Formats: sequence, structure tokens, C-alpha cells
Amino acid sequence: MREARAHATAGEEKQCRAAIDRAHRGLERAADQPSPPWVYWLDHTVLTSETGRCLLHLDQPTPAQEHLNRGIGMLGDDPSRDRILYGLCLAHAFSHAAHPSHADLELACHEAGQVLPMMTTVSSARCHRLPDVVVAGLRPHRTAAVRAVLDHAQAHLSDEL
Repeated sequence: MREARAHATAGEEKQCRAAIDRAHRGLERAADQPSPPWVYWLDHTVLTSETGRCLLHLDQPTPAQEHLNRGIGMLGDDPSRDRILYGLCLAHAFSHAAHPSHADLELACHEAGQVLPMMTTVSSARCHRLPDVVVAGLRPHRTAAVRAVLDHAQAHLSDEL
């Protein structure tokens, strides 16, 4: 999965998808054996969510949303690093569409609003960098929901200083 993410970051879709397929096959093979040590951190939930992150890096927000939604659904609502990481990625995917008129700002704001209050529960640098990405995607829009998220994000960022 890390290889897939590296290919996605480099914009190499074919190689990324091949690595994702290998990760899925490896996880399926592991299900037929006694649990290998790595299964505790790479399960179907993480694999599904990480696939969404890869698709987001490949500038494919709609399929990214589908994977991230499914992965988050497997996590539940408890505040955790994964819930925050994937929730912020989902907010970014909703606000980042191939065409600006296809962005779903209400869903982006809803997801960001769900996750931003959880930020104090994690110390992950990856999680703490993502609000800036989400804010940058929302800032050009002038809806009440966007303003509320921007205010909430600003309060969160101020609290961390």
C-alpha cells in the first residue's frame, strides 16, 4: 500500500493500481493463514481508505470519495488518528472536484466539521497538516457552511499555537 501511495503521489496511475491490487491479494492470502504480524495495522478498513487517498492523489475525487466513505464506515465515529486522517481526506475529496461546479461543499463542510473537533486527540503530523489542505480548498467559496468551517479551523489552528 505504501508503494501504491508513492506511485499515486508521483501521478503514476497504472503502477499505483497494480500496487493496490497486490495489496488486496496479499490481504486476501493472509486471511487463509494464521494472522501475520502486519495484519494488525493493514486490514480491509485501512486498505479501503488508503485506496481512497491514492485516488485523491491521482486527482480522481469521485472514486476517492467512495473508498473513503466505505473505509470510514468501517471505522465508526470514535476519535482516532485514522478517523481524522480519512475524514479530512474525505472533506478534501468533496471540495476538490475535476470541475468546480461538481464540488460538494456541504458534504465537505459536514465532514470537516465532524473531524476538526477531534484534532486535539491525536499528535499525528499527517493529521495536523491536513486542515490546511482542506481550508485551502474551501477558502475560495463563500457559503455560510464554508465560513463556519473556516472559523472552526482558525480557532483550532490558534489553539495549537
